[in-house]
Parts: sequence; structure tokens; C-alpha cells
Amino acid sequence: MTPESLQHTSLQKIQDDFLYLMEVFRDMLLSLGEEQVARQLPWVNDPQTAGPQPAGSPEKLVQALCIAFELLNLVEENNATHFRRQSETHFGSASVRGSWAETLQVLKEQGHSQAEIAAALARLEVMPVLTAHPTEAKRITVLELHRELYGLLVKRENPNWSPQEQRELKAEITGLLERWWRTGEIYLQKPDLRDERNNLMHYFTNVFPQALDRTDRRLRLAWQEAGFEHGALAHFPLLHFGSLSLIHISEPTRIRRNSYAAFSLKKKKKQQQQQQEQNIRRDKNRHAQQAK
Repeated sequence: MTPESLQHTSLQKIQDDFLYLMEVFRDMLLSLGEEQVARQLPWVNDPQTAGPQPAGSPEKLVQALCIAFELLNLVEENNATHFRRQSETHFGSASVRGSWAETLQVLKEQGHSQAEIAAALARLEVMPVLTAHPTEAKRITVLELHRELYGLLVKRENPNWSPQEQRELKAEITGLLERWWRTGEIYLQKPDLRDERNNLMHYFTNVFPQALDRTDRRLRLAWQEAGFEHGALAHFPLLHFGSLSLIHISEPTRIRRNSYAAFSLKKKKKQQQQQQEQNIRRDKNRHAQQAK
């Protein structure tokens, strides 16, 4: 297999998976009596053979188009993971742009020694900033549906499913799409601080621990594949997570069994500083009045 053939296969997989989901989506709408919306879906309806369609609810058509583009995003994300795995299998881990394996290979080819690279990794600090973007207004239930549907999309890649199991899988996907269609896509009211905090804690609890542990393991494997000594990697990069100035989360990823997150709340310290400044100003005003 060549990189060109792998890219062609990847593009074909995107098309096949997306058309499959769109056909299931169309059939689901037809089963619910939404024929006008189903007949106006792009990609799965031929406008030349279908002919003009009666005007239906514009709100429902917009909702259907939004779901269609979300399905395309899910397919592309799944295909990106599939493409990376195939690339690593056929061309090695260093073939993945931006990976630890590629970075270590480039540094090694540039003449950097094992000790220099290990020292640079120990000094490396990364700090992603998490913000509550005003356009992120999707319901948590809809985001959970996205994750479930992505899991079924991955499950469908198994070539060993029997025809009956494939029908059962299709029924599960249909059920998820129906729940998605019946659920409001966005909040009707602006999310409050509690909603934003719960969304943020989801990443700290369910996403970051797994992602950091996976990053640790991939760095160890890339280090060994580069031909370096295992014991030379004494310290991993230092990761900090910050959200404005309210919450600061420090994640020192050292060689350890499990990743962990140390939460440091700065709000109390900031309030104390503000109180001290107020006391100083009050004392200055009192002394000025006494001097008069």
C-alpha cells in the first residue's frame, strides 16, 4: 500500500459511511411521517428524479440539515482515527504528522543526543486554556448522543458481523437518530454558571485522565521505537490546565501508574488580596480625615 492509495481508501470510507448514515436518517424520518423533510435531504435524494417537493416546515428542514452536517463531522473524526492507525501500521508511527514518534525521529536526525532530548522534555510546559465559548450551547444529552453514535460507527467497522447483527446495529443507530431528532438541539435559555461548571468538570473527570494516560503511553512507546534507553526518560512534560483566573489545574505527568490532576482554586487568594487592598484604602481615607 502506498500513501496515495491509503488516502484514496480513506476518502472512499468517508463517502460510504456518510451515505450509510444519511440513508438511515432518511428512512427514520420517513417512518415518523416526515416525508417532506426526508425528500429534501441532500446527498441521498436525486433532485432530477425526485422532482419539486412541496414546501414543508423550514424549521424542521434546518434541523435536519444541522444533523446531517453533524453526522459528517462524526464520520470525518472516525475516519481520521482510522487513517492514523492504518498509516502507523503500513508506514510506521513516525509517518503520523505531529506525533511523538515523528518529533523524536526529526530531533534524532538533526543530531540531538538522547540526553538533550530528555532534558528538553523535562523543561517543556504546555497550558491549554478552557473557556466557555458563547456558541457552545448544545445540550449535554445531545453531546451524549454524539458519543453513542460515534461508538456505533466504530462498532460497525467490524467485518465479522452476521447479517442479523448488522440489522441489530442499524436498529440501534436508527433509535439514536430518532432520539436526536426528537431532542432540542440547543438550549432555549442561556447556560448559567452551574451548567458551564458541570460541562467543564466532565472533561476533568472523564476526558483528561484518559487522554493524559494515553499520551504518556504513546510517548514511552515512541521513545523506545527511537532506540533510546527506557531509563533515560526520567521526566515527562509538565501540563497545566487553566480556565481564566478562577480555576487553575496543574497536571505534572511524571512516570507513574496513573495520571492525576491537582486542583488549585485561586479564587480565595484573589478575594483575600482584594480585601487587603480595601483595608489599605480605608485606612488611608481615615488618616486623611484625621489630618484635616
